[in-house]
Amino acid sequence: MCWERFNGKIKEDSLALAAGQLAAVLSAKMPLTDAVALIAPVTSDRRIRRVLENCSRLLYSGSTLSEAFALQKGLPVVWVEAVRIGEETGRLAPAFGYLADYYRRRSRVKKKVRAATRYPAFLCVLTLVVLRIVMTSLLPAVTAVFSAFDAELPAPTRALAALSRFFSSPWICLLPVVPAVIILLYFLIKTDRSAVAAATWRLRLPFFGRIALLTAAGQFSDTVSLLLGSGLSLPEAMRITVQSIDNPTVRSAAATVSAKIEAGEQLGSAMRDCGCFPSILCEMAAIGEATGTLQTNMSAAGAYCYEEASAKSERLLSMLEPALIVLVGALVAFVVISVFLPLFSMYDAIGSSIR
Repeated sequence: MCWERFNGKIKEDSLALAAGQLAAVLSAKMPLTDAVALIAPVTSDRRIRRVLENCSRLLYSGSTLSEAFALQKGLPVVWVEAVRIGEETGRLAPAFGYLADYYRRRSRVKKKVRAATRYPAFLCVLTLVVLRIVMTSLLPAVTAVFSAFDAELPAPTRALAALSRFFSSPWICLLPVVPAVIILLYFLIKTDRSAVAAATWRLRLPFFGRIALLTAAGQFSDTVSLLLGSGLSLPEAMRITVQSIDNPTVRSAAATVSAKIEAGEQLGSAMRDCGCFPSILCEMAAIGEATGTLQTNMSAAGAYCYEEASAKSERLLSMLEPALIVLVGALVAFVVISVFLPLFSMYDAIGSSIR
């Protein structure tokens, strides 16, 4: 079961594909009811297919498309609002085109960020599994032979044997339960305050925190640009943007910015005072307001943040790969030396006794 299903969200790849298909069909001047009915059966994602099938039935009963989408679970508020504005302005096909580009860009960046963490995590887990097998199976056999001869083990082997006894302890199986219980309790008793505190801590992590901040800032900029391009005013766009941001810390900062805009402050200065957003994003917002190109500037700022996040993810992965290879090589070398050093010592002792 994927995380999107667990937390009720539809995958962004599926949203981008469905939006692109609807934009293409509606651009061909096909009636809306026929377009939704045509796309629903050929959609590969089951959740999107179910959403479109439900919407098709509601359209035939007299609902508007935005009303039908609003009744479905798992659809982001940005999707519903962009469709509503597209209906009101008669630009529904371009609205779906904007949504397709929006979710396609977000999905591409998230995949790159995940790739920067997935490979190191897989390599570390694989190394731990191999080390556990060696220390719980091979090493005890070697130490048993030495014990039978009352021979003293070399220092590296004694250290590895102590580590082996640690991993062989029955209570070691309970070790993964501790973080699992902590994570479970976090989700069960999670509050807005605890979520913001946890997200703030993650944003302070070296490398990963900067990537997370840039990704959230790109989402903020892209969402504001999308909603402004759909025809919403800035205060309305900010209210919807706050609901759509994934990172709790950035969402809280965006809510503060939204309140200041409602009070009459400019977007650029409100973002600057907040202290959460990258400085280049604040400057591009201020310039966009001064020149009347806010929607274009926010789109460019979102593209910049996403590209920077992708570049940092690739740079982090390029640094982690050789470091992990060296670390794993050192661990393997230590294990090999610790296992074979007693054998060499035994051979030397047997050879000396024969002579």
